[in-house]
Amino acid sequence: MAQTGLTQALAVATTGIIILIFDTLVLGQVVDLFVYYAATWELHQPVFRELMDQIMLFGRWFYYLIYILGILFVVYPIIFIIKRHRYMDVEPVQDQNMYMQ
Repeated sequence: MAQTGLTQALAVATTGIIILIFDTLVLGQVVDLFVYYAATWELHQPVFRELMDQIMLFGRWFYYLIYILGILFVVYPIIFIIKRHRYMDVEPVQDQNMYMQ
């Protein structure tokens, strides 16, 4: 019974890491090209320079988000194990009819 929750936590973590790998490999290339092309513009107007700074900020935050989510998916099964062992000393209810009497 206790292994079921751990298996689900590991399945969620594995699925999340696979999704992050996909995001990094596929969407990361799109973000990199977007940032690269924005950096190669010859910008003479301040409005476009501000736009380029925002595009660079978008690329940076994309990778920060991927990094933070990766850490959360790796730590999630460990948090599950810690929470499960915290409640190991609590005895399960043996008989549901005990409350009906």
